[in-house]
Amino acid sequence: MNKHLNLANRLYEVFLGNLTCVKAWGVYLFDSDFDGEPELRNKVGTIWFCALLDTLEAESRFIPQAIKEAENEGWESLVHNGRQLQNLCKLTSELLDSFTREEQIFLLDLRNQWTHGYLANRHRERVSVKYAQNGKLHSEQLSHSEYNDVTRVFFEQGNLDNTLKPIIARALDKNHRYWTAVGVLQKFEKEMYRILRDGETFNITV
Repeated sequence: MNKHLNLANRLYEVFLGNLTCVKAWGVYLFDSDFDGEPELRNKVGTIWFCALLDTLEAESRFIPQAIKEAENEGWESLVHNGRQLQNLCKLTSELLDSFTREEQIFLLDLRNQWTHGYLANRHRERVSVKYAQNGKLHSEQLSHSEYNDVTRVFFEQGNLDNTLKPIIARALDKNHRYWTAVGVLQKFEKEMYRILRDGETFNITV
């Protein structure tokens, strides 16, 4: 694979990752057929929500490196498009920023319980957590007592689904600009790849 196509594919993954999660879980999150299954929607919503943290991580770790590589090679279209994908990450962080640090740690704790057969992190001397705040992804190492203090507040509220329902509902609020962007990008999924591959440009407005 030539270097330009390889970098275009890697940038496309940032775009595609968002849409893949929405396509995989969206029917359970938004289709009225599942309005009567709040437990399912809560679980799916938690898994989807935590995937957004990966998009934000791409903004800080992968995309700047990709832009620099494109600059070094003189691929101006990929430089431009990489910066536009950073705008998609900004819209993602805007949604995440509407949730508290504690809410995000709680949701990530649940996601990990529901998707991993063994959780080594929770039994280490320092527990690793990540969350979005002020448009950036933050990582912390919490003691067991600190970690338990954060999550206990939610678990002790009683019925877990009653606790989750308003949190997930906020994440799915179509008034977030993130959802407007996703709706537009879904219409141009195949076109976006062609643009990246063929050296053309696109814009994502924030």
